[in-house]
Amino acid sequence: MKKFLALTFIMSIIALSFALSEDLQIASQYVNAFLGKNFSRAYEMQNNMVKAQLNEQAMEQTYQYIIENYGNPISVIEIKQQTQDIYQIFVFYMQFEDAYLNVNVVLDQNKEVAQFLIQPAPVPSNKPDYANPDYFDEVEVSFGKDPWIIPGLLTIPKDAKSAPLVIIIGGSGPTDRNGTVGPNQPYRDIAWGLSTNGIATLRYDKRTKVYGEKIIEGEIEPTIQFEYIEDIFQAIRFASEMERFRFSKIYLAGHSMGTIVTPYVCKNSNFIDGIILLAAPARRLAQISLDQNKYFAPISGITQEQLGQIEKMFIQLLDHQLPPETIIDPNTNLKASYYYDTDNYQTLVSLEDFKKPVLVLQGEEDFQTLVDKDFNVLKEKFSDNENFTFRSFERLNHLFIETEPGIFHTTREYTKQGFVDEKVIET
Repeated sequence: MKKFLALTFIMSIIALSFALSEDLQIASQYVNAFLGKNFSRAYEMQNNMVKAQLNEQAMEQTYQYIIENYGNPISVIEIKQQTQDIYQIFVFYMQFEDAYLNVNVVLDQNKEVAQFLIQPAPVPSNKPDYANPDYFDEVEVSFGKDPWIIPGLLTIPKDAKSAPLVIIIGGSGPTDRNGTVGPNQPYRDIAWGLSTNGIATLRYDKRTKVYGEKIIEGEIEPTIQFEYIEDIFQAIRFASEMERFRFSKIYLAGHSMGTIVTPYVCKNSNFIDGIILLAAPARRLAQISLDQNKYFAPISGITQEQLGQIEKMFIQLLDHQLPPETIIDPNTNLKASYYYDTDNYQTLVSLEDFKKPVLVLQGEEDFQTLVDKDFNVLKEKFSDNENFTFRSFERLNHLFIETEPGIFHTTREYTKQGFVDEKVIET
């Protein structure tokens, strides 16, 4: 039951974020009705030809066969859509407990279900082509101090006596060591790709991921120091004091929100030789939040009055006019004080007078960190500095995974499985 409820939630979110496609919503509702055993609802959504072939009793028999042979549905990995004559064809590539299946729904010109077919599908590839696990060892490690011991994974090239190390710093929220978003694991891709090419990596679960309940129960107010910096210094200490392996150089690679602390830590550590900034914001967090609310306003259903209230709140945040205890996001209990704290780590400021090598990477289809408002701003300010290198990638999104260019991007694209592009690894 829990798995089905999770599926319904996932499908609903996908339907909303797919640019409010009416056809996709109908197809999703049909799949939800069938897998939710609401056969009368599914039956009514079919055209007369399908109704004659697939009545409620036949639906129930088909459902029982699916569950008995493939188990309960777990998640939607990808949705493909195509048009053929008067028909809209949707293929839901789904993971069930014991198999992967393609759930096919075809809609006619009247937006009624003209075909419903469930077929076995291949197991998705679990690694990018450029990664070869035979070239490196991956070891579970832990570091830090009680009560915040952090678990992670160390990848070391095989037969290497010494190698450079890249410590991967996750983005916002309770991010795990792999940077898992839907079926995607971008930090794992980066780690495996680099270690295949002779570079060691360390990636770890963020403190907010490992100790989320403890932090909430203890009513600990999150700060950048608590969420990021303390554990990064512990990771550096762990790496620099390893006896069984010596690293020739140590680099920090921050992603998204993880980039804002990367220059600060590097400036305050004698062990770091350079930094890599993946999808680095030049804007302040409050400005990013304001811009994203404006971006999604056309598909979110909010009124102009509501949008005006949101704009007013974030402008007050930018001006530090709200009391620090003001709750900005009731879902996460995030307060104004957190936004104010992030202002102490503005990328534009922390990169000033930075002497060590800096590599700045940006996906050109990223709708969260923007080319014009972030990447180009950083590039314009620092590109004349010899220690800075800037590289942007066509067709890549916030996860540095290929996506369709020139469309209205939403988080729906993160439900499609992909891998960090090899060009990013080669850079």
